[in-house]
Amino acid sequence: MGAVSLPRLVQCLALGLLIVFALRPTIAPTPRPPASAADFSIDNALAHIRSIATKPHPTGSAENDRVRGYLLDCLQKLDLDPKVQTGTVRDHYDRPIILHNVLARLAAKEGVTAAKSILLVAHYDSVSRGPGAGDDTAAVAALLETMRALRATPGLKCDVRLLITDGEEMGLLGAQMFCANTSLADIALVLNFDARGTTGPSIMYENAPGNLRLIRHFAAAAPHPVANSLAYDVSRLLPNSSDFRVFRQAGLKGLNFAFIGNYCYYHTKDDTPEHLNPASVYHDGSYALALARHFAALDQSALAAVTAGEQGDAIYFNLTRSFLVCYPAGWVWFFTAILFVSTIVTVVLAFRRGRATFGGLASGFARLILALLITPAAVYGLMLIFHEAESPGGFTMRLIAILTMSIVITLMLALELRRRTTLTDLAATGLILFALLAIPINLFLPGGSFLFFWPPLFVALGLLASMVLPPRRWLGVAVSVIAVAPAVLLLTPLVVQLFTALTLRLAPACSVGVVLASWLILSAMGGWGKIRVVA
Repeated sequence: MGAVSLPRLVQCLALGLLIVFALRPTIAPTPRPPASAADFSIDNALAHIRSIATKPHPTGSAENDRVRGYLLDCLQKLDLDPKVQTGTVRDHYDRPIILHNVLARLAAKEGVTAAKSILLVAHYDSVSRGPGAGDDTAAVAALLETMRALRATPGLKCDVRLLITDGEEMGLLGAQMFCANTSLADIALVLNFDARGTTGPSIMYENAPGNLRLIRHFAAAAPHPVANSLAYDVSRLLPNSSDFRVFRQAGLKGLNFAFIGNYCYYHTKDDTPEHLNPASVYHDGSYALALARHFAALDQSALAAVTAGEQGDAIYFNLTRSFLVCYPAGWVWFFTAILFVSTIVTVVLAFRRGRATFGGLASGFARLILALLITPAAVYGLMLIFHEAESPGGFTMRLIAILTMSIVITLMLALELRRRTTLTDLAATGLILFALLAIPINLFLPGGSFLFFWPPLFVALGLLASMVLPPRRWLGVAVSVIAVAPAVLLLTPLVVQLFTALTLRLAPACSVGVVLASWLILSAMGGWGKIRVVA
């Protein structure tokens, strides 16, 4: 019968608390009641959703006509003089489709003539299989409530325009019709809102090249800015798209948002108001109101600077749900050089201090490669048994099983029969692999470069500290927790979002990320010696 030492117990408890805190960006913020007429009201937005998402309302249906009438009536009550843009377009099968976009405009303050405007976009058509409460009635309702709150906002220096498109589900047809028949010269920014589920935070997952200033403004203005530059890189590789893709191809800049939790309800009869999380709707609304208010308060020169073409791209990621780190993408190679130097210094010192050996390093690499091969194969076998989830509970159960299996396999291969391999060997193995992977990541997925710099850098510095500082256990606990914090804060929510975004069909591929994250966390936590077992 054994007992884990108190310092190690505190270390593990700190790790658990970090994981809990790191999961906050995977949860939508709790709605706040409005303090004034200029605040977003979740109750008003939910009332719109219950009125719109009663039945499926695909393009061309009678229910689609009813929803359009409801939108026009709401906008008319706000004195926004709504208009319907009607036109005929051809779908993928070259069939003529009649579309009806809904447009409205909130003018800048009296006496101000602005050359540019802010465009808020959502789509009101649904698929024929479901009422579309999440996709995309939630966004429509959030934008209706945003326009109401903006009317109570004094001092807007540019117009805020609303576009609620038709035919999005048929191939982004409404957005295409709008761009083909409307002058885009006076549009400074596009803020598009969509969904692929009924819950979760609204993630800003897509924008356009030359986004550095725009992301900085987004980070400063959004109350809960959930986003990362890896999502932007991945979104460009995926076949699915939204109206924002049309505007980006037309040369406009902007931000694209979506919540993706409970994707099993996406495009089904269960995409209903009852299954919709009000917090996700509120997150959409908080974005739309805060960002429209922020950009519409800029003067025209400042707004032009945000969208200027000569700027570079940004690397950005959540440190917490309310804090977005942002820096120029041009820094990534300098950071990678720092990581290489830190890794080399740490590994060389580990060899000189006798903490690592060539045999141990080779054994560590063999174990890590085995983990990267065995884990996806085991997860693939598990998914053959489980199949795809058909309910949120089923997804959660499968995700827990996949994560548990991936972590257990990794830890068993890393720690079992560890006669010739020290924890320092394992840490050095992970550091060398992350440093090597940083090169192709910088070349092909630069938006994800932050994952291959900050977590391994802190692990390297923590391991270095374990070899130069006095061997005091409580000092070791403090340093190891600091060393592991970036890995936990950055990798934990990303793993959850990755499984949700790519769905469990790609769980074997996603499990590779779990292996790498687990190995790096083990490296940070183990640098101060072995777990002491008292007989």
